[in-house]
Amino acid sequence: MTITLNRSAITKQQKIRVGLAEFSAPSNDRKLKEQQRDAVKALFAELNDDGALPDSWHRTPSGQPRFLDSQWQISISHSGHFVAIALCLNASIGVDIQLEKNNKLHQYADYLKWPKDQLFRRWCLYEATFKAAQDITPDLIKKVGEIDIPSNPAPFPCLESWALCWSPVNGLSASLVCSDSLLKQPICTNLKFSAL
Repeated sequence: MTITLNRSAITKQQKIRVGLAEFSAPSNDRKLKEQQRDAVKALFAELNDDGALPDSWHRTPSGQPRFLDSQWQISISHSGHFVAIALCLNASIGVDIQLEKNNKLHQYADYLKWPKDQLFRRWCLYEATFKAAQDITPDLIKKVGEIDIPSNPAPFPCLESWALCWSPVNGLSASLVCSDSLLKQPICTNLKFSAL
């Protein structure tokens, strides 16, 4: 199956590359995972148009993507018809995106005790932190609940790492976590979708 990316937002720097994309495909829940995989491959091709990255990755037993014999780290996320990839040289990285519409996360708002207006940003931060393996302790949810997340997309310290939380498009939350201070550089300015 060939997937066409409707729109993508990419930022490439020497040691960090991040891409977000939206794709269109017939709404078929049974095939959505396959469509998301194809969209991830298409977005990765855009991020690797200079051939600087390994050609492919494998999955660890826990399901995390990893390159073989490379200093590049990779993190992947998908939600609905959106996909995200974050790559970092010599530092761990995690990315997460969440569509707010029809998301079952709403039912956990009271349990998590997070401000409802920050529920999705915090969940993305939790997921990205976990993916970056910065903190895999059982109280990670509590720690994320205590972090002061800026309302604007600016880097902030997060559990001995750096994080960014933003909304690339209305109704989509995103978070990026990196063990290196690379996120201090302004990278989110290029990661908002322009109007179609």
